[in-house]
Amino acid sequence: RCAGRGCLPPPSRTGARPAPVHKLEVVPFRTPRKNPFRQTIMISQLRGTLVQKSPTEVVIDVHGVGYLLSIPLPTYETFAHAIGEVRILTYLHVREDAMQLFGFATEAERDLFRLLLSVSGIGPKMALGILSGINTAGLRDAILTGNVLALTSISGVGRKTAERIILELRTKL
Repeated sequence: RCAGRGCLPPPSRTGARPAPVHKLEVVPFRTPRKNPFRQTIMISQLRGTLVQKSPTEVVIDVHGVGYLLSIPLPTYETFAHAIGEVRILTYLHVREDAMQLFGFATEAERDLFRLLLSVSGIGPKMALGILSGINTAGLRDAILTGNVLALTSISGVGRKTAERIILELRTKL
């Protein structure tokens, strides 16, 4: 008969019971690879009617709820002539005092936005400004080649910030 957690072997002749034997299967632990582009996203995209647009913001009506999204200039150019239903990729930035939605026309824009947020000293507004000042291919090239002049030509980006962007993102691209 078994009692409680498991069966104990019969007592030995000396009267002392041996410790119970538990067989454990050892499974090797593998650390999952981290992809800097894939993070937990609460709102990944929105599909709805484009209600209002300006070079910095759009409002999308999704089943009666209007979402205000801050966007970079290339995204505005993509939606400049859009009428009716649109699909926009999003990033939800959560702070203590606010939750902000940012919208992007392409996956490349959103991925670069997330990478720029990982650089110390760069917030969402500056990241949008950088994406508005240079296209995604140009930004990737500037970072990979270490072109400080291309980054400092963007409004709001000084020499130290450009060097920090290159230093921190060169290995991540």
